[in-house]
Amino acid sequence: MAKCIFDRFIGNEFETNIGLPQGSVLAPTLFNIYINEFLNDIKGENTKFANDGTMWQSRKPEKIDELKEEMAQDIGKAIKKKDQRMKS
Repeated sequence: MAKCIFDRFIGNEFETNIGLPQGSVLAPTLFNIYINEFLNDIKGENTKFANDGTMWQSRKPEKIDELKEEMAQDIGKAIKKKDQRMKS
């Protein structure tokens, strides 16, 4: 059973059959299994912690357009992989 709590409002309990409970120790492991494939193919640096991930790159100011293009390509690759996974 689950319920929503916001400020002093407590909603009615309801049954849920999907997902993991908030704070589950399994959530970060499953997230890392899922996200690893996306972050392995990017050109930039990346880091993962628990159920969060960040990617970054750095360039000299005169190379900012190159940086934007590479980051856009990395994001495009991740979106394409996500779409392929959703279809299978």
